[in-house]
Amino acid sequence: MYKVFIENRIVIFAKSNSKIESSAKLSAKTIKSVDELVEKLDSFDPTEIVWLTGVNPEKEMERLFSDFTHIDAAGGLVKRKQKYLLIKRNGIWDIPKGKVEENESIENAAIREVEEECGISGVEITVPLMVTYHTYVFRKEKVLKKTTWFKMEYAGKKELIVQAEEGITKAKWCKKEKVIELGKRSYASIQDVIETYFLTEE
Repeated sequence: MYKVFIENRIVIFAKSNSKIESSAKLSAKTIKSVDELVEKLDSFDPTEIVWLTGVNPEKEMERLFSDFTHIDAAGGLVKRKQKYLLIKRNGIWDIPKGKVEENESIENAAIREVEEECGISGVEITVPLMVTYHTYVFRKEKVLKKTTWFKMEYAGKKELIVQAEEGITKAKWCKKEKVIELGKRSYASIQDVIETYFLTEE
């Protein structure tokens, strides 16, 4: 099963025999392109998750996104004492993340991006959190970004220095309630990461 955020809508690629209690279902084999899928999404309630079912969800993902540029990214939600690290990028509250470089491990990329974007060092991964997929258009190029997320911890100083050249204007440590509140103002994929983090928090 794969969850993809397309134009801030949730589409789940699942097997045909999955037990899905939802009226928002489409057969993957009837959808010829992502553009056609986007048109179909308009026929469903905008708050509803749309299920795209097929015999092989991975193959259906490969087929529908074959003309997209695929990017791997990594990042994490960092905890320091009882607060969590958020950034404001291009006017939207976000979680630090960035592209995985050539020959770089996912884990190293996640730590590097968090440290570069927030001006800190000594961040440590505690456990893997989840993987998200989302689409966007950059310079007329269609992109499918796969982001691997981690739970992280940091014991250093609270001072933060934002990486302004990445469009980041603010970074701050927030209490759990504030993180959840700001997450609701962010992208659907970021809200999903935040909700998943606190659902799995010990």
